[in-house]
Formats: sequence, structure tokens, C-alpha cells
Amino acid sequence: MKHHLLLIGPVLWGQVILIVIMIGYSLFIINKKSEFDQVYTSEYFSTIRRSNGKDSQSSPAEDAQAKGLLDKLRQELTVFQNHPNDASYLVVLKKKQYKKCADYLRQAIDVASTHPEVISDLQRYAYILTNSQRRLFDGSYSVMVAAGIATLLVGYLMSDILIAILFAGAIAVYYFASFAPEYLILNKVANCSHAPTGFLGTLAQIVGNAKVITYIFDTQDPIDTITGNNKYRYDDYSQVQASVFIVILAYLLTSIGIMYIACWRFFRNFIMH
Repeated sequence: MKHHLLLIGPVLWGQVILIVIMIGYSLFIINKKSEFDQVYTSEYFSTIRRSNGKDSQSSPAEDAQAKGLLDKLRQELTVFQNHPNDASYLVVLKKKQYKKCADYLRQAIDVASTHPEVISDLQRYAYILTNSQRRLFDGSYSVMVAAGIATLLVGYLMSDILIAILFAGAIAVYYFASFAPEYLILNKVANCSHAPTGFLGTLAQIVGNAKVITYIFDTQDPIDTITGNNKYRYDDYSQVQASVFIVILAYLLTSIGIMYIACWRFFRNFIMH
């Protein structure tokens, strides 16, 4: 028994260290500057050309080469339809798509064309690729609230500060791990036939659509002649819904499994993407 208790301490501290590493790495990626996050001008490319021993102005052949690369990049982008205002945007929806577009853009930058039209297109596509890598919160605040309540209960009932720290750390990991790249969020929206409801919205739908299953004692019904007990009738108009228990159970399970959810989001948003 003592040997078992001695093992618990190192395991918990190992989890604390893992939480710190995951949060630190998430913050590093979130604040990392994009490769193409800068302003491209004719002066910028003229300076690069002179440093490489070339003429300060690009030749027509170089301009055509850069334009051809940008045209290939344009063909790889996806037209995203914004339904509320019927506007269309060129976006990146997949990681492989980004890599291919980024490769074309790097080649166009290396050509260093000083033609105004080419530079304008290059800056536009650089902006699109930069935005696709921007990190946006894609989690559920209701999950964090549920986990926070669970943390307070665990801390109060168990009187163990380390366990409470682990729960709080799991919530922090969930928050930072939920910052997904914009292209991943757009991909999810593009593949949905309706706006995502999120965790809280899904539970609200469960509550609204669940069938009433309560039974109410009815004194007007005759006594069962076999058992001698009063019969019960089904109440179709009861405002008490069993789905409330489903919601409570879902929140409870989510709060307990917050670390597993956080680890999955970290793996998906920061390792796979």
C-alpha cells in the first residue's frame, strides 16, 4: 500500500510537467509569426535583387515567370461562400493545400519581380496564406465552466491541492489547445450543411427534442384489481423532461474527461496541423 502511494506522487508531478509543456508549446505556436506575414513592395524586391547581384528591376521574362507561379497558386485555392452576405473569398481549407500554395509563393518571391501587378497579386496571396495559419479559438466555454465547477468540487471534497491543480491545468490545456488554424475551422464550416451549434447548442437540442417520460399518479383511475395499487397514467404535458438528466450527465462526464479532450485537441490542432 505504501509503495502504491509513493508512486502516485511522481505520476501526478509528471502530469503537471506534461501540462506545462503542452501549454508552453501551444503558446509558442499561437504567437509564432507566419512565414509570409510582411509587406512586399518594389523597394523590398529591388533591395533583394541588388544583394543577389542582379539588376534592381526585373526583366519581362522574370515577371512572366512570377505571374505564372501565382496563377498556379490561384488555381489551388478554394472559393469559400459566406452565406450570410453571399460574399465569396479565396481561402485554404487543407494542410496539403497550404503546403502546395506556400511552395508556389516561395518560388514567386525568389524570382523577386518588381512589376506592380505581380507584387499586388503576391501580397494578396501572402495575406490569404497568413490568415489561413492564424489561430482562432474553436472550443466551448461551457465545457470549461463545467470543468471549473468539477475542479472546485474535487478540491473541496478531496482536500488535495495537487489534484485541484491538475484539473485547473487540464482546463488551461483545453483552452490553449482549442486554438485551431483558421483553415481547419473553415474546412469544418464548409463541410457542414448548417452552422455548428457547439457543445452547449447540442445539449440544448437534446433538451428540446427529448420525449417526456414522466408518469403522474392519477387518483381518478380505478385501483388495479390484481395488485390493489393505484394505476398511473402517462402525462404528455409534464414540463419535467428526462433530458435534463442527460445534460447533467454530459457535463459531468465532460468535466471529468477534460484532460482527455484537451490532449486530443492538442494532438489535432498542434501536432497534426
